[in-house]
Amino acid sequence: MSGAPVVDVNGKVVAVHGTSKVGEEGLTFRWGIPINLFRESDYYYADVSALNLWVLFFGGAMFGGSVVYVGLRYFQTPQVGVGRQRELERRLQDEQRRRREVEGRLNSVQNTQSQGKKELEKQLENERRKRQEAEGQIETLQVAVQLERRLRDEQLKRREVEGRLNSVQNTQSQKQRELERQQEVKFQQRKAPSSVDVPLVSAKGVDYTKLRDLLAQGKWKEADEETYLKMLEVAGRESEKDLTVEDIENFPYQDLGTIDKLWVKYSNGKFGFSIQKQIYQSLGGTKEYNYDVLIAFADKVGWRQKGKDCGYKEHIWDLSLPLGHLPLFICSHLPLLSRRDL
Repeated sequence: MSGAPVVDVNGKVVAVHGTSKVGEEGLTFRWGIPINLFRESDYYYADVSALNLWVLFFGGAMFGGSVVYVGLRYFQTPQVGVGRQRELERRLQDEQRRRREVEGRLNSVQNTQSQGKKELEKQLENERRKRQEAEGQIETLQVAVQLERRLRDEQLKRREVEGRLNSVQNTQSQKQRELERQQEVKFQQRKAPSSVDVPLVSAKGVDYTKLRDLLAQGKWKEADEETYLKMLEVAGRESEKDLTVEDIENFPYQDLGTIDKLWVKYSNGKFGFSIQKQIYQSLGGTKEYNYDVLIAFADKVGWRQKGKDCGYKEHIWDLSLPLGHLPLFICSHLPLLSRRDL
């Protein structure tokens, strides 16, 4: 009999191993003997079981003590002396100090790197801004170049147009001068001064001797002033010092003819009321007031220069004046140029 326990699925001892000897098979169930039957057999000794328990307990105690001894013998932390402990604490403090220094240096490096990064970012932003400004300037320069090119093109075109305009104006000016020359010749032929003295006829008994002498001497300014004074005398307007439209319309033809003939004779057909009448009518002038015709007439005879009326003191008193420039009169005298007796 081996005595090994046999347990069931729940771990409960239900039998003990027996023997396989032939002589003993009657006592056994081949492999095991039920525990109750075993206890009733001659092979069961209760004391031996207690001894086994004691031996088991004692063996377990010995084993546990051995384990404790081995642990204390081989794994116990060795005792450290006071000096050694202080040395370790000092080294620990040194290590901590070094660690703090290293951490400080690391923080300094990190701060430096951070500042350097910020500085680089700032420089990068400045470079980006400068690049944008440069691009803007380049774009502006390109636009300026294009504008300059267009300006040059426009200037060339303007010069071409001005050249063509000047050519046309020169041609027109030449034609105009030729026309004026022909017209002046025509007027002079029609009013060619005779060597015969002009009779100083007056319906009002006015003496024109002084006017004749001034014209004969070429004193055009004085002759112009004398003409106006004599016309005031004929109209009886010396005190008023002006002539109305009615005065002009009713002005005696004898006196008007005398004054006109004196001017035509001594200016060689360049000045006189009759000369002015021909110019006025050639521009479309009639008895009716027409502003545009009057302006054209004033430009033609030189009473206007560069679009502005000439003052009395601005006139040049010689034969270089334009055809029909003298004698001078004002707008209210316009009906004079529509008189049929001129």
